[in-house]
Amino acid sequence: MIYHLLEVDQVVELVSFLSGSEWPYHEKPFLSEQDVRASWEKELYSGVGKESYLMMERGVPVGFLRLFDLTDSTALFDIRIASNARGRGLGKKGVNWLTEHLFCSHGHIERIEAYTRVDNEGMRRTLLRCGYVMEGYHRRSWSHPRGLCDSVAYAMLRTDWETGKMTPVPLDEFMRF
Repeated sequence: MIYHLLEVDQVVELVSFLSGSEWPYHEKPFLSEQDVRASWEKELYSGVGKESYLMMERGVPVGFLRLFDLTDSTALFDIRIASNARGRGLGKKGVNWLTEHLFCSHGHIERIEAYTRVDNEGMRRTLLRCGYVMEGYHRRSWSHPRGLCDSVAYAMLRTDWETGKMTPVPLDEFMRF
């Protein structure tokens, strides 16, 4: 797998990839070329504190990673796997790669957060398999074409990644007050 950093002059590749698949667990399941170009112009994919990568397999884009809030101590990411490439473990490869990349290339980052819809079981399994810990449950917080649904928050701490040991969430805090 090759992770190709998108440069300013590569909007065509991004447009082709993002408008060429369905994204059922995102707010907008289908992106038009105009949608992607407008987001590019607004610097959603690049600029200060942002990096975007195409995941390339044998010269073909099979996934997309958008890393953001990179100037903060907590980074966030979006991962999208092409519909014809899902179910092959590429999500796990991408999450493991971005985790290592962020902690090795950005020494100030102490944690990485991921949010997904509660019904996105594939992504939830992927995050757990990559060592991310579920830290939050947000009721009716994710917009989608049929309304609102619940979402879940996962995170990886730098110390957990370095030691390979998971710091548990103090569940007793939920019942304390």
